[in-house]
Amino acid sequence: MQTLQFYEAVREWPVDIVYLGETVCSRRHELRFQDWLEVADMLNDAGKNVVLSTQVLLMDVLKPGRVLSTLLRHAA
Repeated sequence: MQTLQFYEAVREWPVDIVYLGETVCSRRHELRFQDWLEVADMLNDAGKNVVLSTQVLLMDVLKPGRVLSTLLRHAA
């Protein structure tokens, strides 16, 4: 998948902050919420500060409490 390959390359970029997700078009769902969290973990392990963009956080609108609890577990 090109999106994952892109973020694998980002690990080597000379940037401190990486914004993940689609902020323009909510119809582009190449990755699931859990996939975004795995990418965030990979980039965090590479020393990047990761910011989840709005659409990533809204992806699971049917169970918003699950999104929040998952984010809190990852923050710990």
